[in-house]
Amino acid sequence: MATLDQLKTRIILEIDRDDLGAGGEAEQALIDAYTDAIEYYSDTSFWFNRASGSANTIAGVPTLSLPAGLRFADSLACNGDVLKKVALADIQDRTGTGVSSHWAETGNSVQLWPIPDGTYLITFHGLSSVGIPTGGSSNFWTTEASKLIVARSKVGLLRLFKEYDAMQAAQAEEAEALSRLRSETRRRATTPLRAAGDEPWLGCASFNINRG
Repeated sequence: MATLDQLKTRIILEIDRDDLGAGGEAEQALIDAYTDAIEYYSDTSFWFNRASGSANTIAGVPTLSLPAGLRFADSLACNGDVLKKVALADIQDRTGTGVSSHWAETGNSVQLWPIPDGTYLITFHGLSSVGIPTGGSSNFWTTEASKLIVARSKVGLLRLFKEYDAMQAAQAEEAEALSRLRSETRRRATTPLRAAGDEPWLGCASFNINRG
C-alpha cells in the first residue's frame, strides 16, 4: 500500500530534481502538483471511488443534504425504489406531496418530488469525497490510482519547469494509466449473466417530468 510520502518520493526520483523534496525550493510546486492531480480526477468515476450513504426524509421538507463522504450523487432510491433524475427546474416549484419518485441536484443537496409526506429512507450512490491523505497514510489515490496521479503530477511539474519533451512522455504515461483504470472499471461494471427468473438491475435514469 503506497503512502503519500512514497508517492512523493517516486515523483521526485522520476523528475530527478532534489529541490522538490522537504525544505527544497520547489517543495511547494510538488505539493501543488499532486494536489491538482487528485482534484483533476476527483470527479471521474472509477471502480474504487464509488460511494454510498443514506438519510431519512422529513415530512414537508423537499431537500436532503448529501451524506458525509459523498462528493456528489448520481442515483437515488427511496425505500429501495430507484428515483428518476430530472432537471431542478422541472420540480423546484411543484407542491405535491407523497412518496418521492423524482430528484434533482441542488448544490450540496438534492431536491425530492413529490415532497415527502413522511419519513422515508433515501439511499444515495455516487462518488466519494476522499481527498489527499496525510504524508504517512494512504487512500485509493495513492494505491489504486498511484500511476495516474504520479503521471499527472509529473505533467504539471514538467510544464512548470518548461521541460516539454519530458512533459510529453509524462502525458503518454498519464494516458496509459487512465486507459488501464477505465478498462478495469468497465470490466468490473460488466453485468453478469442472469439465471432464469432473476430481476434485471434497475439503473439510474434521466427523465423529463413534463414529457414523461
